[in-house]
Amino acid sequence: MAKVELGMDFNSAQGAVDEERKQVPTGTYRGRCFKCELTQTGPKSKSPGRPMLVFHMELVNAGEFDGKEFRYWAVLPHGDTQTGLGNLIAATNALGKPWEGSSIDTDDYLSKEAEINLVNEPTENGSFTSIKSFK
Repeated sequence: MAKVELGMDFNSAQGAVDEERKQVPTGTYRGRCFKCELTQTGPKSKSPGRPMLVFHMELVNAGEFDGKEFRYWAVLPHGDTQTGLGNLIAATNALGKPWEGSSIDTDDYLSKEAEINLVNEPTENGSFTSIKSFK
């Protein structure tokens, strides 16, 4: 059996997990987009396989929560399906770059900042903090 060096003991690992899971209180925060990726809705979605953008946001100027990461999903128009575009419009407006023409360049949103409203929603395992909207 191989011995694997972890670089930390169990208590240090538990402390890191506890810190990572520390819940950000509901409120308005400044967020920076550090990644914007094209993906698609999952198999349990109302429209499986529909293209969407995921805006990866990190908190800035948030004290102990600086760098905490959140995602915001925005479906894209697809064929005859042009409903549910509110998240896309909200994100691109808040990040200061509504798209022009019929295409969107995800690089336009990198390093852009916006006010985001975070909420804590109950789940089976406690609660989940998510971006509810942009301010």
